[in-house]
Amino acid sequence: MGQYLSNKRAARVEEGGLEWVRSLWEQCTDTEIGAAYDGIIWEAGDDEFKPQYSSLVGGFVPLSKFPKDPLMNMCRCCGESLSECSRTWKRELGVAEGSIKNCFLFYPKGKAACVGLGCAMEALTMTSSRKYKTDMCIYWMHLKGVIALLRVDQLSKFVAMGNKLKRHQDLESRFPSVYISKEQALEFLYTHVKVSCGLPNDKPGIFVLSYPWHSAQHLDPSGSTIRDVLKLIESMQKAEARRPMGGLNPDLITAAREDGERLLHEKLQQEAGGHCQGRQEGESEEQVDTEEGTQWTEQYFLKGSPPPISPDKYGSFSLLFQDFCSLYQWDFYAVQTFRFEDLIQLGPLPEDWCEVSISPLAFRRRLEEGVEGGEEYAVKFTNGFDDRPRVLKLYTDFLKDALVKGRREIRFPQSISLIGKSKGEAVRELFRWIGEQSDCTVDFVSIDTSDESLPFLVAGLSAIPSLLRLCVLLFPDDEMVSDEPKTASTLLEHFKPLQQLKHLVLTVADIEGEGLVEQIRKSKEMRALKKELPRCQIVVTQPGDDE
Repeated sequence: MGQYLSNKRAARVEEGGLEWVRSLWEQCTDTEIGAAYDGIIWEAGDDEFKPQYSSLVGGFVPLSKFPKDPLMNMCRCCGESLSECSRTWKRELGVAEGSIKNCFLFYPKGKAACVGLGCAMEALTMTSSRKYKTDMCIYWMHLKGVIALLRVDQLSKFVAMGNKLKRHQDLESRFPSVYISKEQALEFLYTHVKVSCGLPNDKPGIFVLSYPWHSAQHLDPSGSTIRDVLKLIESMQKAEARRPMGGLNPDLITAAREDGERLLHEKLQQEAGGHCQGRQEGESEEQVDTEEGTQWTEQYFLKGSPPPISPDKYGSFSLLFQDFCSLYQWDFYAVQTFRFEDLIQLGPLPEDWCEVSISPLAFRRRLEEGVEGGEEYAVKFTNGFDDRPRVLKLYTDFLKDALVKGRREIRFPQSISLIGKSKGEAVRELFRWIGEQSDCTVDFVSIDTSDESLPFLVAGLSAIPSLLRLCVLLFPDDEMVSDEPKTASTLLEHFKPLQQLKHLVLTVADIEGEGLVEQIRKSKEMRALKKELPRCQIVVTQPGDDE
């Protein structure tokens, strides 16, 4: 019997492994990724778990609920027992004993496949685009030390103290309570959420801050970040009826800021000693030590210090996400999984960056810009220029993961329209860079644009040799609509460089109702374009057509 089990275990490991688990994640749909928290149900006494829905993803399952079957109790990634796999990752992550309470289930071909939590998350972070479809990766990156998640209430106090907020490296070592603990991150990672109308409504929001990790100065000396947060919260309150606030409200930020100002200008109550120990007039906080020998600000923010705002009053705290690798584009690539309000971008990035990724070449030019150049945007680093190559590599790797590796389709959401020359130039450079990558497999692009941006867009797309299908929603300007004789030629001649296309769908928003679509269909320029692209099926429609 022992040999039989050994052979069966060996067979399961052979058909498993990290790459196998990664491939399972890649096969998941956006809906399955978003529902990974939903869990499963099973019937007592059954040897196999039964999925609640027909899905590749089963979800998180408590280790204590697992059957005793040794084959079922094995991680299909590393080959160890689930308990041993959990202990290995406990040591790797440095979390408390018993913190890892769950494993993850998949259902390839309808059969349950068990994977340890650490192995499952590690495989998820290795995927091309699946990792951007779920906030599980955000919590896992926090656990691995790649990024750091902060509490709103604690950060608000630091911001209120002006330039007393230290850079990330100092914050992490001197003020550990600012960050959520690894144990809390684990709870957030696998806590099942209540679902209303198919959407999770009790997960904390995550705010993305750009560049504080690399800033030598205070990340928000003027308090503009907190003002932006307050403005955001006020706008969110209007939608409170359809979307719960999850404990985030203006009072939370305002009270924390006032508390920080009080700490900065008044005496600090030292609870342990039962007496006041604070800063005197003309004395800096570096000159004031508590009985324990720590600076007064450090003493107040030591781990375990009570928050200034009662969680009972305000509910669960939301999180802030502090890092360059904030992947400010996360909300763009997760648009089908999250509601827009769930992931918000804050920080000194140009407006168009929040809509369209720029190429690594353009990103490098941004990094080299300075305040002396008259630009509002500037990057400050702890060690001068030494960080710039590393930051550029982070950004380049992110774009390769998001837009190149394993990517077959690029769909820009309807809320993102490439209107205007500047956006057209930016996307031209981006598409050219994508086409230059040796592992580019993109064969479909869907995008909204204007006649002004169209030439730049096509110039970039022509550099992607694998591109076979293109869908364009075009918004002609008023002059083009009224000038019918030149409209068709102006529109269609731009597509001639796309010799690699097999299928082109051009949807024209004929706002004025002047018959622009019909004119294009019957034009001699259309006949000329079909001769220029003999292998391409060309369809011209207007919004609402069934074609």
